[in-house]
Amino acid sequence: MKNIIETHIDQVIFGTLIGGDVLDLRGNMLVKVGATLDEALVGKLKSRGVSVVPVLHEIRLTPEEINARTAEIEKRLAQRFRAVTAEPLMQELKEQLRKFRVRGLSD
Repeated sequence: MKNIIETHIDQVIFGTLIGGDVLDLRGNMLVKVGATLDEALVGKLKSRGVSVVPVLHEIRLTPEEINARTAEIEKRLAQRFRAVTAEPLMQELKEQLRKFRVRGLSD
């Protein structure tokens, strides 16, 4: 499972990936998502006044954690779609949401 955490520029670990585009105060793109943080890039960002960057962290879940989270996702979807059980399009939407949410647990 991938998680993006806003991290102070002085606390980043070299070699980690940028989890989102980094913009300056005017909205100009400084670094695109997926770039690798190294000493030179961190220096460049600091010189442009960037103090926080989105860093990509991967979290590995155990099979038990995946099963528990899957059950919770299914419980929430059942609750949210309880009033439209007879509508095929809404049930298809529910299933697509379930697949999307569950797929993210093991990525």
